[in-house]
Amino acid sequence: MRACSRCGFESADHLAYCVQCGRRFAPSGGPEALALLAGGAGEPGSGALGRTEASWSSGSSAPAEAGASRDRPAGGLRQLLDSMRYVFTHVRSRLDADTRRRRLAEEREGAARLVSGALSELGQAILAEGVNSPELTGLLEAVGRAQAQRETAQAEIGSTEIFRASEEARLGTLEATLGAELDACERGVEEAERALRQIDDARRKLSPGPSPGGPGEARAGGAGSASGASANPPADTRRLRLDQQYDGTRERAAALRAAGLAARAKLDQATAARRQAMAALNASITGHARERTEAEHRIEELQNQIGRVGWQLRIPHPRLMARYQRIDRHQQTITDRDRQIATVAKLAGRYDRRKLGIGIGLLAGIVVVATLLLGVLIR
Repeated sequence: MRACSRCGFESADHLAYCVQCGRRFAPSGGPEALALLAGGAGEPGSGALGRTEASWSSGSSAPAEAGASRDRPAGGLRQLLDSMRYVFTHVRSRLDADTRRRRLAEEREGAARLVSGALSELGQAILAEGVNSPELTGLLEAVGRAQAQRETAQAEIGSTEIFRASEEARLGTLEATLGAELDACERGVEEAERALRQIDDARRKLSPGPSPGGPGEARAGGAGSASGASANPPADTRRLRLDQQYDGTRERAAALRAAGLAARAKLDQATAARRQAMAALNASITGHARERTEAEHRIEELQNQIGRVGWQLRIPHPRLMARYQRIDRHQQTITDRDRQIATVAKLAGRYDRRKLGIGIGLLAGIVVVATLLLGVLIR
């Protein structure tokens, strides 16, 4: 604790000002003072908070007793000024306490993470060295089962990936074959339709046109045209051949259209089957990967448990002693930080409620008066 030369109140060592009157302490200089202001993160009982707690445990004077030991009584105006200054001093001390508490909490969390990692490394070392103990038998068997589950899941993932690659290649080849067949049917239909159009053009050229003399001449020359048609057998033969060719081409186009529809249906089925197969295989791989992850997490938890049991039992082994000491150091750091956090919280709760209330009231009154004066001036 540091006593104020002005009011005699004892404040925590890590503060640079008096909690009672707000007077800033003169720097004492030297590395020890810097260590005090830094907070003392060394051995238990060292640093500002350690000495602060020691002064508390040894029965340091209360705020009222410190106030009673002032050299000379302060006047009324001095007390009012001190009360207003005390408001800002209290706010600043609370902010400093929150900052230090936050930093101590971060240090404690870091030490806890280091302890967890050290326990996991200790468990790995126990497994690697083959250290056995009756208290570790069940944990070692559980680790073996978890490792076997992880290896099985990894093997299943590898075999499923190989099968997925082969199945994807097979279904891709089938899909390409059906696609080529569909393209061939569509090209055949286009060629047949083109041939039908050519046959239609040829038939229209061979068909007799209307008579130029009108309907009367057409009726009069009906018998003559019939005899003329019967007298032109090559044209009739060619027209009959074109009719037969047209019918055959139309039937072939219809057959190609039916084959194309069947090929498209097969292609759609093959595409759907490929998607379903790939989805099922991907789901299988995802499930095996989840099993592997769960097994790895289980192995990590068991290694932590093995490390904790081994640290508690202090199994004698030359390669484990250094790990025990490192875990002890991290645990000691956690204990120190818990104690320092409790001390900071206890010191933050020490303040003069009466003085703080008077200061807040005075500041509020000053604000109200200033607001009224400003309103009067604006009007």
